[in-house]
Amino acid sequence: MSPRSRGAAPFVSAPGGAAVPVTTSLSGRVGRTPSTPDDLKSMAIAAWHKRGVAMIRPDDLPNEFDRLAVEAIATTLYGKRTPTE
Repeated sequence: MSPRSRGAAPFVSAPGGAAVPVTTSLSGRVGRTPSTPDDLKSMAIAAWHKRGVAMIRPDDLPNEFDRLAVEAIATTLYGKRTPTE
């Protein structure tokens, strides 16, 4: 996937060889790049501390009982999850 298709701004060379992002009238409308696992963890920590919202990935839970409990609660609140590829 190219940087453009991920929504990253193209770069040009500035004097001295530094890379500078190109700014256009469409800059505010370009999509964001996908979040990294570290970005998602930081967002989850901030959501917990600021809003009291817990973002729990079932794969991060220590045992099967906890994973099944979280999945059952989420299914009750939000509906059955559609598996992705």
